Amino acid sequence: MTHKTIATIVGLFVLGWATLFALPFGGHSQPLLTRAAGFTDESQCHTPASDWNRFVSEAAYRLVKLSPSLTQGFRHIDNTLIAFSIGQLKCRSGLPGFSEEALRINRMIDLALASGEDVNAIGPLGLPNLHFAVSSGNHLVVEHLLRNGARVDQAVPESTEFANQGDTPLILARRLNEENIADTAMIINVLERYTTEQSHK
Repeated sequence: MTHKTIATIVGLFVLGWATLFALPFGGHSQPLLTRAAGFTDESQCHTPASDWNRFVSEAAYRLVKLSPSLTQGFRHIDNTLIAFSIGQLKCRSGLPGFSEEALRINRMIDLALASGEDVNAIGPLGLPNLHFAVSSGNHLVVEHLLRNGARVDQAVPESTEFANQGDTPLILARRLNEENIADTAMIINVLERYTTEQSHK
């Protein structure tokens, strides 16, 4: 393989990176992670994901998976990949993109756990990961965290803008539902089931 051929291949790769990930959003790794984690805007929640959208998301996910430094880098910027991924949730329950988005978020959570992140860690907003997922309104992500060891009895350590000190995920879910801040009815069902299961152990 000649130097010219190698240069051409590298150039095409850089151009592809810029076209798919960097140029539409600016920045470097965050656009890539955004593409891998979910949808880039709320309009994508209202229609089933296109083949092109799935291809771009899958390509971004594979690049992240091949680059451990991208997942571990969150430890140096007062954030976690789990919290970042949950923060990408945009779709409300019942919309066509709801389940697809949850699948993408959950695979990023799996990457984060495989890299050593604590499922019960406190995120940058002062909320444990499970509480943050509760506030997103996505019961599929909440249940995925619970299946991977998230504590249903974990309490918020200090009051924040989003929750009160001592709030468990279930208390937070009920309050959000009562105040019509988020549709957490299905989340409440999931949390009550896990609470009952743990109390019988």
